[in-house]
Amino acid sequence: MTKTTGTLLDKIRSVNDSLSSQLVERNELVKGCIIAILARKHLFELGPPGTAKSLGTEKVCQSVKGVRYFEYQISMHSKPEDIYGPPRLSKLKQDIYERNTTGMLPEAHVAFLDEIWKASGGILNTLLRMTDESRRFYNGSKIIHTPLMSMFGASNELPESVELNALFDRFLLRYYVDDIVDDTNFITMLSAPAMKVGQTMTLPELTTAQRQVDKVKVENGVLQDIIGFVGNCVVPGSRSHLVDGRSLCRCFVQTLGTLGGAK
Repeated sequence: MTKTTGTLLDKIRSVNDSLSSQLVERNELVKGCIIAILARKHLFELGPPGTAKSLGTEKVCQSVKGVRYFEYQISMHSKPEDIYGPPRLSKLKQDIYERNTTGMLPEAHVAFLDEIWKASGGILNTLLRMTDESRRFYNGSKIIHTPLMSMFGASNELPESVELNALFDRFLLRYYVDDIVDDTNFITMLSAPAMKVGQTMTLPELTTAQRQVDKVKVENGVLQDIIGFVGNCVVPGSRSHLVDGRSLCRCFVQTLGTLGGAK
């Protein structure tokens, strides 16, 4: 392990420890948010309203200087321009349809969409393209490769429509976020001061850490265990879910290996 890598690991662990100590009964979710961003995967949070589903993601992003964060609560009345930006009026006069994406999802490094399953078809179709490996966004005739690292979705229900399954499959990491169970922890939460989040890392340091994750070697024995584990968890013949499950387990092993100091 190089000195630079060791310093980055210390910073990542500092973010994890600081937020885990302040967000009671949310230590696994905090770790999940960090893993998702390091592995550039997407994470879904299921749970009742008022359980701080967005707070962990927001605070992790606040700890990294330079990260552009986009958050929006979707309703059945939400329109594509609420998320992707309004049309540029100057372009419309030239018969060109192009969105002004400044400050909107296409320019974000990390995004959090609450009540994601309420999105209309126009919103969902674009989300599918933005959350695949290429992270594409079609702005008029232009194809933009967005800087999106991770998409976080949240809801108090699972998707019921078949049309939503493709987007649900994009969220390889899935967490259930419940109310605080322990009375002592609940009192701690009520009496705690406002959360303090320092900018521990910079965006270039984060991208360096992501590259370190990609370099972690997963031994063949571990890969065989992954194949066996995932094979026992999916419906026989469901090859797409098998591939997704292997990808998820591999990214977990690589990311946790990085956090643990593996080479």
